[in-house]
Amino acid sequence: MAKKLVKKQTGGSYGRAEAERKRDSIYNANKERSKARLDSMMKEVDAFKKKDATVKTPVVTKKKGGQVKSKK
Repeated sequence: MAKKLVKKQTGGSYGRAEAERKRDSIYNANKERSKARLDSMMKEVDAFKKKDATVKTPVVTKKKGGQVKSKK
């Protein structure tokens, strides 16, 4: 038996405009959310940099067996 086709409802120009507006609002909300997340991450990074102004780079020394150990 052939499947019965369900006709999609088309809301005309009003429905399309409404859908576009909704999509834009979702897009903008996500953009704001990601911007806020990025800002908070940058604040954390700045706080870390202020706390530890001299970033210690580990001095890599080789041990027997080829294991890498970082000196403090």
